Amino acid sequence: MKPLSLTLFAIAALAAASFALAAPTSALQGSFTSTIKGKAPPLDGKWTLRLLPGTKFQTLRNGKVVVSGSGARTPTRITFTDAGGPYACAGNQKTGVYTWKLTGKVLTLKPVSDRCSGRRTILTSRLTRS
Repeated sequence: MKPLSLTLFAIAALAAASFALAAPTSALQGSFTSTIKGKAPPLDGKWTLRLLPGTKFQTLRNGKVVVSGSGARTPTRITFTDAGGPYACAGNQKTGVYTWKLTGKVLTLKPVSDRCSGRRTILTSRLTRS
């Protein structure tokens, strides 16, 4: 009887761990804003990162969509691949990969690899859930 109890305990623990790992990506949805001052004119302004359900995202500057795209989300990383918009990065700058952490209302993104300096400036600023 003890081996069966131990096996059931191990299965339950694995299931709980799998749920804990999957849950955070659902928290990575919604709108996060930041105001940037003192940078080159296109970067100054109020920025909003909209993380839509699934893999889609939008970046807004002063309320206007300036980048749209998609990218995979895992419990520790998020990928941004720009698809369109006047501020979209292209070529070898099209995709950026970041680690993410959500603490309360603050989303912290740290670049793993991103050659697009504008996107990096916006995404590494203080992003607060709005």
